[in-house]
Amino acid sequence: MLRALETRKFLPASPPRAPPHQIAISVSVSVSVNALIALTAGSIALFLGTRPTWLLVQRWLMGTVLAGLAVKMAFEAKRA
Repeated sequence: MLRALETRKFLPASPPRAPPHQIAISVSVSVSVNALIALTAGSIALFLGTRPTWLLVQRWLMGTVLAGLAVKMAFEAKRA
């Protein structure tokens, strides 16, 4: 029993807990930001879906970005 008490004093203290109102504020902000991101993504998808030219531009842009990342990864693999 004494040995357990001696090792207990070397364990780190548990961190203080946040008050419930701070947790509620944090959760509210998180949910609000995530909802805003989802709504923005939906409106962008609607915008691109109704305008074929913008959809084509978006596809070319993303294809170029992905091709650039593939080239970068290929050159990094040769160095390692």
